[in-house]
Amino acid sequence: NNVSAYAEVDSDLTDRLNLQGALRLERYSDFGSDLNWKLAARYEPVEGVAVRGSLSTGFRAPSLQQQFYAAQSTNNVSGVLLDTVTLPVSNPAATALGARPLEAEQSVSYSAGLVLSAVPRLSVTVDAYQVSID
Repeated sequence: NNVSAYAEVDSDLTDRLNLQGALRLERYSDFGSDLNWKLAARYEPVEGVAVRGSLSTGFRAPSLQQQFYAAQSTNNVSGVLLDTVTLPVSNPAATALGARPLEAEQSVSYSAGLVLSAVPRLSVTVDAYQVSID
């Protein structure tokens, strides 16, 4: 089960400056709670030229397929039939072989960009971003 709440504030502080802030609280029955946030800004010092940037955190719980997928097959390897199995990490045999419980992913994202739209019917954007996932 998953329940979440999300709130965002987006405001044009001036004709040239926009600020955004957001919070997301999630509660997973099998992975606990997590609070993520985002801060972003866009500044247009002169008409047609703007810079923008953001900083945010993220969370991703393992999917049902990742947690519970299992498969069994027989493979022909150089004329020898081999039984193979893929087990979920909670299976006692997988645990005996060293499987550990899956953990949720946490991330931090940074982005920055330049927007040029000084020429009619032409807009050029250049963005850079970095996402660090644990």
